[in-house]
Order: sequence, then C-alpha cells, then structure tokens
Amino acid sequence: MFVVMKKLLLILLMSFVAIASKAQKCNFSGIKFVKAGQDGQNWYFQTNMGSDSCWGYNFEVYDYQTGDSSISEDLGGYTRVTFYEKGKYQMRLNVFNICLGCDTTFILEINLIIFGDIDLRYDPSSDNCKTYRFEQTEFPSSSCIEYYHSIWNTNEWMDSLSDENFENLNDSIITASYDWNNETPVEYNSTSKRVFFHEFIDSGRYFVISAYYDRCNDIDTMMFTPITVCKEKKTNNIQPIILPADLKIIGYYDMTGRQVYYLQPNQIYVVLYNNGTRIKVSKRQ
Repeated sequence: MFVVMKKLLLILLMSFVAIASKAQKCNFSGIKFVKAGQDGQNWYFQTNMGSDSCWGYNFEVYDYQTGDSSISEDLGGYTRVTFYEKGKYQMRLNVFNICLGCDTTFILEINLIIFGDIDLRYDPSSDNCKTYRFEQTEFPSSSCIEYYHSIWNTNEWMDSLSDENFENLNDSIITASYDWNNETPVEYNSTSKRVFFHEFIDSGRYFVISAYYDRCNDIDTMMFTPITVCKEKKTNNIQPIILPADLKIIGYYDMTGRQVYYLQPNQIYVVLYNNGTRIKVSKRQ
C-alpha cells in the first residue's frame, strides 16, 4: 500500500513539474494590445499577435452593466467595436498556446460616455454675409469636454453638386471624397473654444468640422457641416473670360473627360481651345 501511494505521489509531482515547465515556456512579454482609433461610436483595437499551429488569440468585449461577453471579429490583427450605450466595458485580448497549454488575457478598461446629439449652429452677420458666428453644442454637466473646429475649402466635385445635394452631404462621403494629404484648413483652433467667429475671404462653399473631446475618458467625436457663404451673392472666384480673336473652341468636356454638347447650370466643365489651352468654367443659372 505504501509503495502504491509513493508511486502515485511521484506521478502527480511529475505532472505538476511538466505543467509548470510548459507555462514557463510561454513568453507573453512582446505582445501589444492598444486602442488604435475611434470614429464616433466605433472603436478600433489592434494587436501585433499572429496565429499559427500553436499560437492563437481572439478579441472579447465584456459589458459590466449586463455581465455579458461576446467575441469581436478579427480583421487581421485589429477589430472594430460599436458601443451604443454609455457605461463601463472591458476590451480583452485572449492569447493561448495549445502546444504548450498556456494562456493569458490582456485587458483595456473602457468608461464610455456617449455624446448624444451634437449640432453646429451658425449665422452670418447682418451687415456682412462673409462674417459668421458659429456655436457648438454645449455640455454644461461635464468639465472634461473640450471643443475644437476647422474650416475647409470644398473640392471640385463638391462644387459641382446641386445646392440640395451639397447641403445633404454626410460625414462619410466628405471623408472619402476629400484629399486630406494635400489640403490645409482655412482656420482651426488649438485650444478649446465652443463659440467662434470667422470672416471668409470669398463667398462660395466650405465645410466645417466641429469636434468634441472628453479628456477625462480619452473619447472624441466630430461632425461635418457643409455651408454656402453669401448664398445669394455667389462669386466663388468665377470671372468673365475674354478670349483673343484667334482662339477657337474645340469642345466642352465634363470632369470625367467626356465631351458634352449642353452645359448644365452649376456644373464644372473644361473648355478645350485650338492652341491646347484648357479652362474650367461653370454656367450660372
């Protein structure tokens, strides 16, 4: 009986040593798990982990309010989570090695405040249609909110839209259609300012980005607002063209390069002349 117990204890001891040895072989020190960005209620998380025949991982979201957890889709080392309700959450990166039998979890704590409805109110001056007063939505209950803005020129595609289509442009369309790398804002603020004034150099179309930043919880959101300055007195730098007598028009073309035979109002076209000159024009209503 004593011999049997001795063998059993020896087997258990050897199993424990084997498990401890496997755990020591798993090195988690080089793994990174960070918040990669945020777009409104969409949060992005990223890791440098990869998967092979032994190593694996998954993204998990835990909701403190309900006690529920769910697996978030892996998009090749990063994931996107949309939070619809304010509250506390955990974002988890579960890492495991099935060959060595070890695992660990990296955790990011999230205290989420939903900004709710935001708006940008603006009015031109009564004596100068190029001078505007802007006012962002106020959050008086929080001392953590900072207010920022930037004003941008529109591009040729935005200028070619009808008034209705331009005024109804949404954030995603503006973001996708604009060349952010080669444009600079007309104006922006580097310190928090909720109410601001701006005098535009010229009439025409612009868009304003109003941003809100919660410095206590590192959360931000923004909105895009298309505006038309001096709508009833548009100039937009369009000047009458006086042509030399020897110049002749070869044809009119739209912005895709197709030749057209009728110019629609408020659309931009390219005029080709017999000397190779090209000029952009717009027909007024």
